[in-house]
Amino acid sequence: MKLERIDISGFRGIKRLSLSLNDLTTLIGENTWGKSSLLDALCVVLPQMVNCISLK
Repeated sequence: MKLERIDISGFRGIKRLSLSLNDLTTLIGENTWGKSSLLDALCVVLPQMVNCISLK
């Protein structure tokens, strides 16, 4: 499976997010910008396909 796009709304601190993905997408940002929340949302939606670990 290959994800091409992620749309998230109302998850933790993410009000609304639409993110297009390519073969090499990197998450970069300051603290409290929602990088961990994005990865946690993927763990909720894809628990069998993503080896989810606590990022805290």
